[in-house]
Amino acid sequence: MSSRNAVYTYSTTNTLRHYINIKKAEKVAEKNGLNVLIREVEQDLADYCQVTRDSILMIKRGVNQPSLPVALKIAEYFQVPVEEIFKLKEDQKIKTGTNG
Repeated sequence: MSSRNAVYTYSTTNTLRHYINIKKAEKVAEKNGLNVLIREVEQDLADYCQVTRDSILMIKRGVNQPSLPVALKIAEYFQVPVEEIFKLKEDQKIKTGTNG
């Protein structure tokens, strides 16, 4: 009898940059065309999620993966489902098995 187990490793891709740009445009409209910096939106998001702006930047660049609570807070901030921002991406499939 043979038994095979597959172990998957995953990472996420994200559209955080897109949502930050949308939020920036919304803030510009709210301020009647006054300039709003991306860093202001990033800092506002960081404050909302109770993390540092550097953490948001690392997530945005795909360097770090957010914890589940932070991912949920990010989605809540933008008022979209978490799946709209973060998507699983299969990196590789590692097969292990034993034959008996």
